[in-house]
Amino acid sequence: MTVVRPLVSVLLLLVPGAAVAQAVDTLELAVAGAVAEGDSVPIRAVARDSAGREVSGVPINWFSNAPAVGDILPNGTLVAYRAGRVAIGAFAGGK
Repeated sequence: MTVVRPLVSVLLLLVPGAAVAQAVDTLELAVAGAVAEGDSVPIRAVARDSAGREVSGVPINWFSNAPAVGDILPNGTLVAYRAGRVAIGAFAGGK
């Protein structure tokens, strides 16, 4: 028997944050594939400077607009608790 788990719709957002030593020009967020109820999946965050080079060691601050649906752990892991829509956001170095 195949068990079908309801999907969790994930929207990734970026918001301004505090400056860091090396200027962050952009922050890229990505989730690999679909997220279903009960999943724990990493959200990839890459900070880049104005030349497009990756800025390492930048603390990423995460948030969820619906933590009862899906919450984001400090390490960037999305935990999908139930079916629904959730916006996951992050900020780092002013981006």
